[in-house]
Amino acid sequence: TWGSSRVENGRYSGTSFSYPAFEKMRNQNTVFSSMFGFANYGRASITADGEPSLAQAQMVSGGAFEVLGARPSLGRTISASDDLAGAAPVAMLGHGYWQRQFGGDPAIVGRSISVNGKPVAVIGVAAANFIGITPGSSDEMWMPLSQMTLIAPERVGNGEAYKQNDFWWVLMMARLKPGIASAQAQANVDTIFKQGAMDGISPKETPTVPSVLLDPGGQGIDRLRRDLDKPLSIMMAVVFLVALIACANVANLLLARAAVRQKEIAVRLSLGTNRARLVRQLLTESALLAGLGTAFGCVLAFFGSKLLLSMMGRTGAVDLSPDLRVLGFTTVAAIVTTLLFGLAPALRATSIEPFATLRENTAGALGGRTLRLARVLVVGQVALSLVLLAGASLFARTLHNLRQVDPGFNASGILLFGVNAAQAGLKGPELMDLYERIRTRIESTPGVKSATMTPYPLLSSSSSSYSVTVPGYTPQPKERMNPRVLQVGQRFFETMELPLKLGRPLDARDVDTAPKVAIANLAFAQKYLGDAPVGRTISFSPETPGVEIVGVAANAKYDRLRGDIQPTLYLPMAQSLRSLGTTHFEVRTTGEPLSLVPEMRKAVAAIHPGLPLFNVKSQADQIDELLLSERLFATLTTFFGGLALALVCVGLYGIISYGVTMRTTEIGVRMAIGARSNDILSMVLRETGGLVSKGVLLGAPIALAAGSFASKFIEGLLYGVESTDAASLVAATVVMALIGSLAGVLPARRAAVIAPMSALRAE
Repeated sequence: TWGSSRVENGRYSGTSFSYPAFEKMRNQNTVFSSMFGFANYGRASITADGEPSLAQAQMVSGGAFEVLGARPSLGRTISASDDLAGAAPVAMLGHGYWQRQFGGDPAIVGRSISVNGKPVAVIGVAAANFIGITPGSSDEMWMPLSQMTLIAPERVGNGEAYKQNDFWWVLMMARLKPGIASAQAQANVDTIFKQGAMDGISPKETPTVPSVLLDPGGQGIDRLRRDLDKPLSIMMAVVFLVALIACANVANLLLARAAVRQKEIAVRLSLGTNRARLVRQLLTESALLAGLGTAFGCVLAFFGSKLLLSMMGRTGAVDLSPDLRVLGFTTVAAIVTTLLFGLAPALRATSIEPFATLRENTAGALGGRTLRLARVLVVGQVALSLVLLAGASLFARTLHNLRQVDPGFNASGILLFGVNAAQAGLKGPELMDLYERIRTRIESTPGVKSATMTPYPLLSSSSSSYSVTVPGYTPQPKERMNPRVLQVGQRFFETMELPLKLGRPLDARDVDTAPKVAIANLAFAQKYLGDAPVGRTISFSPETPGVEIVGVAANAKYDRLRGDIQPTLYLPMAQSLRSLGTTHFEVRTTGEPLSLVPEMRKAVAAIHPGLPLFNVKSQADQIDELLLSERLFATLTTFFGGLALALVCVGLYGIISYGVTMRTTEIGVRMAIGARSNDILSMVLRETGGLVSKGVLLGAPIALAAGSFASKFIEGLLYGVESTDAASLVAATVVMALIGSLAGVLPARRAAVIAPMSALRAE
């Protein structure tokens, strides 16, 4: 399948259909006004005016743009006549690709370009705001489905092979007729699909007839949304907690300010000022704070969204720039925040008895009530901040644990890049010979120790598996013997510095005409082969010859760092010519890998001019990409945890400073009767520590309860640590206690140097 697939609740679901199934549902349905099919091709090699480049290509049936309602900015779209067998090859270009590669030249329409070595006429350019059907994957070129055999014979074969019923590769979208319910449409196309879905397919391959399920398609294929749904939900919860802490902080500051102004307010009330007018004035001040914060937040969001996309590696594919909807939401949020967290201090400040307040000193009744309420808010901030810090600790430790995983090979000093000479029409022995000549040329480059090749790099989330039979091994009931399989070039184990425990490596003798051989990893050998694995024979099917195990390699991670080492077989690439296509080279260098990129381009061009390189990176960068979500989570949760901690410190500093001001006379009396500066310093620090301790005692059980409640939700995001991990909570508690207590140092020092006589005269 070329679409996405997943297993949920024991049910397998996919998005791909065969071409005959697509044609039947498009021609026989009675519920859709229009329908089109499409398939993601991937990177296509483009040559125009002698300049090679790569473009992300999508294959679509005729009329697809009309179904989507997407008009071109230049030329025309792909029509039904373009999608007929034997039609002249045509293509539409994406607006961004047209700008980058052709400088926005409108004369591109009507010109011929080379796509995978085949001449193709450009018929139009898509609109600037149309990036494709799959959010997060910006398409740069579209071609008719029927031309798949022209540009990708290595995938679908020649002739009419792409129309076979057992080759499922087409995805579909359709527009409902007015008044047709989704359930009615699903029943209609499901009936059509089942009538011939299994024609020519062995019951052993698909024992049950699948059913059609319709999903809303208004926002495109939801793969990116499904991938980001859980992480974004967690981040929304984190942002909400930070916003709650910030609001409590603002309320604290407004309470303190209102308490300081109580005599001013009492004078104005005694002179006849209306209480509602005073409330409006105080709310206006709150609104000014909210407005300034909103404006700053929008600016921060504009630049922060770009930073977030760059961290995700999706720059240009998703637009996160603030728009009118974001502005409207933040405006409403600012108004609500102003009313909720500004109204209470305003009402409290104006609820005083004017004459009684004027007779009191600064430490009057209102000040005491304000101080108690402010302390409650600070304790709440500390508790929420502890929850965030504990969560940040979980994700930081997850990233640390994954970085400490031994991949089983030496990942440093390796340069990776991919090429696809199959797009130029080469296949089989001819293609293998070209790749081997490129590998040999690379090894002759100064700064290169050795080079090898694989269909995809290790630790790139890609993998293959085959069903095997091992003579002498009896499978357990319902056991599936599907080991991982990786085709490798010569000097693979030497280049990757993956040790061989037994036997010999794969080398030049292991060609297509030679006896079939393989190297097993320790996990495969220990599970299936026993004490003498070298020389044993396995088979992939009764029709194929046996494969001799000629060596045993150390265990190494294959597609990901998480999980246990799986049984794995390494096969010679030269004996797997049928699956040969895109190839990635791994180059062991003597210095910085990326410094050799220009030399690698020259080496490839010397063997096959115009063959572009893609996915150029170091193996270390490849591992960093594999840990993208973990790095993103650790970075963002640490940032928000630190932000919450800073807000708590500001709140603590404010409330302790206000308390010191309120108790100036008391401090003066204490010092007048013999208290030393160190005594006053200790008194204020104990008060700060008491607030922090209360917040920690409140936040610790909340953090444990939140971890227990969310354990199933976040278990797939953690590694080597439980959601209720005690060490993470202890670390968060220590950080909270140390940093929080430091917030009281400055107010304590200020209180310790108060002159007794000045304090006694203070109001």
